[in-house]
Amino acid sequence: MINFVIVVPTGPQEAKYYTHIAEYIGKSGYNTAFLTESEKVKSVVEGTGYKCWNIHEVINEYDIRSKNDLKEYGIDDLEAYILPEKMYWEGNTEKLVRKALLFFPAIEKLLEENDIECFVHNVGGEILRRVVNDVAKKSGMHNFFVASATVPGLRSVLFTDIMFKWDDMKLQKYDSLSKTEKEYTEKILSQFKEKKEVYFMKHEKKNLIKSIHKPIKHIKTEIEKITSDDPSLSDEGITTYKRKIIKLVRGFLFKNFLFTDPDDREKFIFFPLHVTNDSQITMRAPQFLSQENLIEEISKNMPEDYMLYVKPHPGCYLYSFKKLRNIIKNGNVRVIRSNVNAHDLIRKSKSVITINSSVGFEALFYFKPVIALGKPFYGGSGITIDVKSTSDLKSSIEKSLSYEPDKNKIKAFIHAAYKATWPGRMYIDTEENYSKVTISFIDKLKKLKR
Repeated sequence: MINFVIVVPTGPQEAKYYTHIAEYIGKSGYNTAFLTESEKVKSVVEGTGYKCWNIHEVINEYDIRSKNDLKEYGIDDLEAYILPEKMYWEGNTEKLVRKALLFFPAIEKLLEENDIECFVHNVGGEILRRVVNDVAKKSGMHNFFVASATVPGLRSVLFTDIMFKWDDMKLQKYDSLSKTEKEYTEKILSQFKEKKEVYFMKHEKKNLIKSIHKPIKHIKTEIEKITSDDPSLSDEGITTYKRKIIKLVRGFLFKNFLFTDPDDREKFIFFPLHVTNDSQITMRAPQFLSQENLIEEISKNMPEDYMLYVKPHPGCYLYSFKKLRNIIKNGNVRVIRSNVNAHDLIRKSKSVITINSSVGFEALFYFKPVIALGKPFYGGSGITIDVKSTSDLKSSIEKSLSYEPDKNKIKAFIHAAYKATWPGRMYIDTEENYSKVTISFIDKLKKLKR
């Protein structure tokens, strides 16, 4: 029996990290194999002595499902199903649909021919992860996802629902917590805030002539990579290089013609943006795919004496520069520099608007009103203002200005969230962390088998 099959679609660095976990799993008397769709990942894994299937070697081109066949998996809209990967790699819809239709029988075949106990994945919306999740669920196999937890300490969330539902969460009323549990919750709150003391970083504009020299040099390098005759350059590789070029160009424009500093004199509502192709949006809230359109909608519903502070995700410049430039002409929107710490903005804001974002959970540590769009794990628990439709934005924003969150409810939720996390954190390369992650994986599997 293979106890754990770790799914790593395309990331060699992700694979390298998990080979260390596989080593510790082996020391504990369990065994591990890997599943990928990348030859680079397979090479990394097999170089350390572990079994690795490349899904493309399992595929039989003549064994392909029809769209109707996938209804047994509850999939009615295959184009929506492949959207997260399409957004990430800017892929061709027809090719990605065919890929999904081929992957289903291939994973079914893999399960028929091998005695696999459990699949493990990082959180994500790639087609391979989604297909493995659906086939495992239908066949009654164990399967769980891994994500870093937004709590103090090096901890992770291990959950069986690809939509990021924390299945280990057991919410209690605050009054039912013991004195020790209440004290520990206060300690978590204190630790969380202690590490986030920051200041607004003032930015000094550089000379435009000097500041453009470095991006041009990098752009030239990336263009040379794309136009090379390297036969190993994949479509994904070309997409990566193109994205780097866009990032360099837009980064220059954002930094010099769009970003501003916060103004301590202003009252504001804070809206942190996701990376544009984040599965938190593409898979879990595709109705908000255009964050620029949502900013404009929020702007129209802002109170007259408040600003909307929008902060791009650090290092992401794939938002539309033109749209954002037009939006800030409304006069009530600032695009805040991405190097300003979000926790300073949370503390000084009146309320926070999020789409499935961990920043919304972080805002609860400061007892801020959180307007929750999408389906965040902390939504629907009586501690947020939940928005089902953009038509509810105006009333939700107005409510947030006078809304006083129930601190005891928030403390009870934070206690439950912490208790639902597991020791160890992804990509911390220490022997101690490898050991903690391994024990968590094994204990999670044992829990699923009960």
